[in-house]
Order: sequence, then structure tokens, then C-alpha cells
Amino acid sequence: AYAYGTRAAPGDTILVKPGIYTEFKPSYGIHLHRDGTAAAPFILRSETKWGAIIDKQTSAAVTSPYDGKAVSGFVVSGDYHIIDGFEIRNSVKDGMHVWSSYNKIINNHIHHNGTYGDPNYSYGHDGISEGGSTSPSQYGNQYVGNHIHHNGRPSCLGGTPCNLDHGIYGYGDNDLLANNIITDNSAYGIIVAGHGVASNWKIYNNVLAWNGRSGIDLWRTMDGIDIKNNIFYKNGWYGVDSYNADGSPNGVLDVVFDTNFFFGNPMGTIRKSQSGAHSSYSYERRTEYTSNPLFINERTAFRLQSASPARDVVLSLAPNVTTAFAGVSRPQGVQYDIGAYEYVGSASTPAFDFALSNGGARSVTQGAVIANTVTATLSAGTAQSVAFS
Repeated sequence: AYAYGTRAAPGDTILVKPGIYTEFKPSYGIHLHRDGTAAAPFILRSETKWGAIIDKQTSAAVTSPYDGKAVSGFVVSGDYHIIDGFEIRNSVKDGMHVWSSYNKIINNHIHHNGTYGDPNYSYGHDGISEGGSTSPSQYGNQYVGNHIHHNGRPSCLGGTPCNLDHGIYGYGDNDLLANNIITDNSAYGIIVAGHGVASNWKIYNNVLAWNGRSGIDLWRTMDGIDIKNNIFYKNGWYGVDSYNADGSPNGVLDVVFDTNFFFGNPMGTIRKSQSGAHSSYSYERRTEYTSNPLFINERTAFRLQSASPARDVVLSLAPNVTTAFAGVSRPQGVQYDIGAYEYVGSASTPAFDFALSNGGARSVTQGAVIANTVTATLSAGTAQSVAFS
């Protein structure tokens, strides 16, 4: 925080060494309030992925109001930041609150935030919360490659799970949510909240699993929401739910669902309307799959098995998605895999067969030089370079 507030200029990178960091601005968190530019953002990066831990150390029930407390891990009110590779945990309310535009929240591990929040407090406690006004003032934020899990209160306002607490709560326009693993959050994995209008969202190649209610909830006004290549797995209710969601009058499809996997969501795949909360947005449901995507481990390892039907299913979503959660390029096979990972198989140890062009015993006199050709044939593994010395 000191380097950001007093030393850094737009375009600088602040590398944060591994360790546990507990500092915060009272009633905020680590407050990033300055503006970078498109060409020169402020970059805060953990020197090793998830090695720099932003820990607000909330371990017992907290009563609202939260004045003076470590409300969030990061509060971002300035434009053009890149926050890369941190672990963010144990905040009173949110792991991260983004009030601004053109920020990239990438490769972070955001978990167990809001767990001890006041159950009588009527505001959400989320992994990532975006905005907070009655109409969007956030634009063009990207949330990519994050692992977001176990955020929110177990119950609130008499309800279990707490319906106000989610993995990502988004108010903005032109947001990209890609390659995230979003699991075990109190209510929904992602809320698309159309305060004013939620427009031009791209929700691509995420895993949304084991969330208390549904993987995604669409709420209020939708306009151009793309939901593609995601896996919705064993959420509490639906894969995708809707609540009082309407559409824009501009003649463009409000929501497009394409090439998503739905498995084990007990109430169904997609619910558009429910009793007392009718939704009227226009939408198109294209290709859907309902077979088991076959994770390595359905609770802890969301990589795909070799026999997964989610492998090599879809064409490129470049330039929005060109890599996977683990950083490998897409595709590894013929086409993109669905979900946050690309299947790369088991790494095999390279094996070579060596042969001499003139084998057998040779008679050599002292001081003489002879030549022989060595042929190396790769018999197993991927292409390798070979050096002799």
C-alpha cells in the first residue's frame, strides 16, 4: 500500500513478495484510488502466484455497521488496474470491491470472505462485488482465471443459504468473465445485475459448481449477455436462474446461451420465469449438453479426464479467451474444451533409441581420429532437442 500510495506512477509494476499482509485502510481495505491509463495501468502482482496473501483475519462474528473494520481485501475506485495472483481471504464483507472501470482482476484466489458478517445486515457479502449505485458506472472490467469459493454468510435475514451473498456480483457493462472456477458460494456463483441495463457481458469458459442456489442469476435489465462454454455442475437449484429480468428494446437478443454443460443441478438447466417474478428478456438457447463432464475430482480438481465429453467441443472464442485457467494456450486439441481448463494429458517421459551407422568393435591406433554417425530416434514423448558433448 505504501508503494502504491507514495512511489508508483501509472505504468509501474509493484511486485509483492510472498507473505501474509494484514494492513488496511479502516472501513475499506487496501484502497486503490488512483487512475492509470489504457497504455499505463497500475499493476500489482504477487511475485509467486497466491504467495502474497491479503488476510483480514476475521475469525469471529462481526456486528454492523462495519465502520473502521477491514471491510474488503481490495477496494478499487480508480480506473486501469491489474491485480494479479493474490490470495484474498477473511474480509468482513467482500474479497474485493470494484467501483471503477477498465480493471483486470486475474489469477487470484478469493475465498472465505464475508463468512462472519452480520446476518442481520441487508447488503451482500461477496467474493467480488462490482459497483453499488442504482445505475452502472463501471465499464470494461475483466475477471479472468480466478478461483472464487466459499464466500458469503451461511444465512442472513432468516434465510439459509444467504440469498444476498455470491461469488461475483456484477453491475457493470462490457464485462468479461472467463476461465474462472466459482464454487461453494452462499447463493449464486455469478449475479448479472441490470441496474439501469447490464449490457455486453461475455461469460465464457467458467466452471460454476456447488453454489448454494444456482450457477448464474439474471436480475433486472439484460442487453447482449453471452453465456458460452461454461460448465454448470451440481449447484443447489438451477444451472441458470432468472428473477424479474427484462430486456432492452433495441432489437438485439438480450441473452444467448451456447455450448454449455449442465449436470446435476436438481431443479433444471435454465429457468427464465418463476412464480411472482416473471422475466421477459429475449433469448436463444443453442447447443446444450447434459452429460457428466467428468472432472478429475468433482470437489477439488475441475480439470477434465481424458474421456470427458467436454473436450474438443467448441470453436475459438478468441480474442476474448486464448488461454485456460492453468495458463496453457487454447486449444490443445482440435477445438476448445468447455470449462476453465484445457486437457493436456499426462506428460510422458521422452525416450530415445540411439544407433551407430558403423557399429561393433573398431581398431584405432594411438593418436588417430575416427568418425561415426549417431542417429537418435524419439520413441516416446513429445518432440525434444538432443545435444551431444
